[in-house]
Amino acid sequence: FWAPLRKQFPSLEKFVRAAYLHEGTVVFRDDGEVNEVKSSIGSRQGCSLGSFLFCLAIHEELLSLQRAFPQLMIIAYCDDVYIVGEPKAAIQAYNFWSHAVATRLQGSLRDEKGSIYSTQLDKQQLLELGCPTSLKVCQDGIKVLGAPIGNDKFTIDFITKKVEQIEKDIHTIGYMTSHHAQWAVVVRSLQQRMQYIFRCVPCGNAAHFAPLAARYDEAILSVLRRICHHHELPQLSITLAHLPPGLGGFGLKSWFDTADAAFLSAYLYSGTIIPKIFPALEEAFPHPSPPPKVERRPNTNIINPINLSHSHQEEIPAIAREAMLSSARITATCKGVPIEDIDNNANLRGIQSSITKRIYSAKYADLIHSIKTNPSERRTQMLARILSARGDSYTWYTVPCDALTTMNNCQTRIAALQRLLIPIITTNIDEAVGRAKITCPKCNVTSPKTPLTKDCVADTSDIDPYGYHSFRCRADGHTPRTKLLHDRLRDVWISIFRHAGFIVTREPRSAIQESNKRPDAAVF
Repeated sequence: FWAPLRKQFPSLEKFVRAAYLHEGTVVFRDDGEVNEVKSSIGSRQGCSLGSFLFCLAIHEELLSLQRAFPQLMIIAYCDDVYIVGEPKAAIQAYNFWSHAVATRLQGSLRDEKGSIYSTQLDKQQLLELGCPTSLKVCQDGIKVLGAPIGNDKFTIDFITKKVEQIEKDIHTIGYMTSHHAQWAVVVRSLQQRMQYIFRCVPCGNAAHFAPLAARYDEAILSVLRRICHHHELPQLSITLAHLPPGLGGFGLKSWFDTADAAFLSAYLYSGTIIPKIFPALEEAFPHPSPPPKVERRPNTNIINPINLSHSHQEEIPAIAREAMLSSARITATCKGVPIEDIDNNANLRGIQSSITKRIYSAKYADLIHSIKTNPSERRTQMLARILSARGDSYTWYTVPCDALTTMNNCQTRIAALQRLLIPIITTNIDEAVGRAKITCPKCNVTSPKTPLTKDCVADTSDIDPYGYHSFRCRADGHTPRTKLLHDRLRDVWISIFRHAGFIVTREPRSAIQESNKRPDAAVF
């Protein structure tokens, strides 16, 4: 790799030579005994430059392979080499590559680890073309860099295994004692596994993936139900759970809220990158806008999302048709907001973030509208709670690592219930008045019928199952309101004003004429 290193990365040559100046040590275990041997071939054991130097070493040989077979597409990622093209030429190219690895790279290809994906020729026909006998022949599909390439059945079976593994892992993390830690694993790790699949496969197609989507959404929601001690969650709470924390939600990524955005962003990003590497593929990535109209085929119940003639549809690459479908579904979700103004020159995450923000904004607007038009007496409280939750976009993304960043299970449950607009206090029906009977667990005062006590305010109308009474409850010296909320907020504002150069007096007496009320602070 010295020649390509000197040519392509001259600034690294001295550093690499210094690292590989002397032979290295290879440590291995044999029958329980640790042994060491010296080696001057290949990369050092555990060297972070190993993969980089390996790619440099095989790069020139890959270029030679491409020059020898210009009619084929040669793609490589480290030691995974893919040869795409007509069967006879592809088999000849594989044998050419195998010989180059053995003679010039001093290595060997293990045919039993390779695969041929052919939808038309069987193994006997491929053997007649010179295919090595040890190569496995697949006609349904193969896995390429962690993504399925094949027919619908192969793709669905592949993704089913991924969903089953997530279900298994979510069941396993249920043994963790901390609910906060369980939540961190789901949000930070488990649900991220599907992002790569969503970017590679058009999983937004409900006709193919609706059963899998339901299983996946059910799996990730099960952790939230476990935290809340609820077997079922109301639809309003599920909608909130799937919104990002910045919009008052929890950040759970539902299948259909994520799949189309992920696939479309990958398509748009690939359309700017791949043609630069493979100019012949430029026509394979037409822009998926303007979004196709959704129309119903005559005399059928089948929705045809692409308003194109049959001959025109055949001219569009399959991946472009799927991108158009994703674009149409996203546009419908966003109430017709187009995607033309998305910056395709941004990175992949930036494009996906721009699309998902539009989806979540549309869903948030629908949620707020449904609450405002709800005849429930609680709609004002619900809107206030959502607005308050929007101010905290960090708690549910924080990884619990110490006492300051960790909520115990009781705190996690109450915080989750309040954010989901679910009652936190169990209610019983009082048959005498025909209303729910609610008792404050702190001061034991009950609404709607209660004798007045010195421990609580006379007005008990705010005692409800959602916990708002805790801000007025005088049990434990009124601690929840004064010391944990009111006093701390007051001191923060006083500190801000004082740092700004103002003179501030804390709760001055006689500041309001003919009243014993005291303002929290007087600013001069």
